[in-house]
Amino acid sequence: MYGDAMRQPATVWDSDSAGRIGGVPFRWVSSDYHLHKTTADEIVVLKPKGFFDAYKDWTPKRILEVGIFEGGSTLILADMFPEAEIIAIDIREANPAVQDHLERLGFADRVKLHYEVSQSDGKALKAILGDFKPDLVIDDASHVYRHSVATFNVVFPRVTPRGRYVIEDWGWAHWSNWVGHPIYLKGKALSTLVLELVMAAASRPDVIASVHVDSAMAVVTKANHKGKIGPLSDMVRLNDGRTWSGP
Repeated sequence: MYGDAMRQPATVWDSDSAGRIGGVPFRWVSSDYHLHKTTADEIVVLKPKGFFDAYKDWTPKRILEVGIFEGGSTLILADMFPEAEIIAIDIREANPAVQDHLERLGFADRVKLHYEVSQSDGKALKAILGDFKPDLVIDDASHVYRHSVATFNVVFPRVTPRGRYVIEDWGWAHWSNWVGHPIYLKGKALSTLVLELVMAAASRPDVIASVHVDSAMAVVTKANHKGKIGPLSDMVRLNDGRTWSGP
């Protein structure tokens, strides 16, 4: 099935924010997240079509999705990349409707969901990943610096050479008139992580081949590095006594 060139995609976009997957309608939500649930009759997606369009020409075989929410993006990614194994984690409790859709669409044998897992829980992440080496990581979870950098430090060393590590919606601290959860007011903005990755690309081009940034996401491409990789803080090097404390 997965290698069949005649396979018809289950996902049909009717607009940039809605469509159908396997005949079941889905829609993008961008606010009041706690009010929206995936059910047997509707699938909730946390990002619009443009995000998926950014990935459509890639050919990942092993995907780690950090942040399941209501499962819409996991379902669409599984359909987009029919040969890919997918591991997805979320701190939320499981929504059985998401697993039901995976079963209905025939994706369940290659998509594994792990709930009640914090993205900053390195021990849990390592246990879940085991020998799994992703060539695509999509972090769309907390968007909090300390959690996101903890995930990066555990996961990026496992990414295959030339694999991609994506941080979505990195720029929330710079959006006009945006009011988020109070947790975002504590500590560094997520843009700090992006700036540190840019600096690391200069300090350690043998590890980070490139960092491509636009308003929606930052895409880190790993170099052809197969050796041990330390935490990001070790890769950000400044000469001549200069210091970096972050914005």
